Amino acid sequence: MPAAIGRIQILGATVQRAGCAMSVSPEPMIAFYRGANDAAFESRCRISRSFMPLQTGTRLGPYEILAPLGAGGMGEVYRARDARLGREVAIKVLPAALGSDPERLKRFEREARSASSLNHPNIVTIYDIGSADSVSYIAMELVQGEPLRVVLAEGAL
Repeated sequence: MPAAIGRIQILGATVQRAGCAMSVSPEPMIAFYRGANDAAFESRCRISRSFMPLQTGTRLGPYEILAPLGAGGMGEVYRARDARLGREVAIKVLPAALGSDPERLKRFEREARSASSLNHPNIVTIYDIGSADSVSYIAMELVQGEPLRVVLAEGAL
């Protein structure tokens, strides 16, 4: 368990050094790993389906929203289909309440630039950044699998 907690802390420090704002700090992940229940984890991570305003079928540029995947302090993530390339992607959008804040918009764009400059098997590939109907978005690789909290609940990494 200490090794996994160390990896979570290193990830947080690495993301912060890259100039990105982490949507979720490492502390909730560490608390969850140590046995906190799902409700406590979600509460501390500020994850809530109530943030999810885009409906299935909504279009953002060339992307059609298929389903919500999750939400956090810095964005909402959806499964979407790229009509140009015929592939599924993850779309992270800046919530409307934050989209009008120039500083938040800069941080969102900086996150996309920082992540796109990295090339590692454990970091998603950024495909596109844009804005449609006053909604800023980042299109990225869709990674199949279980949510982190499910993986951590199963035991050591």
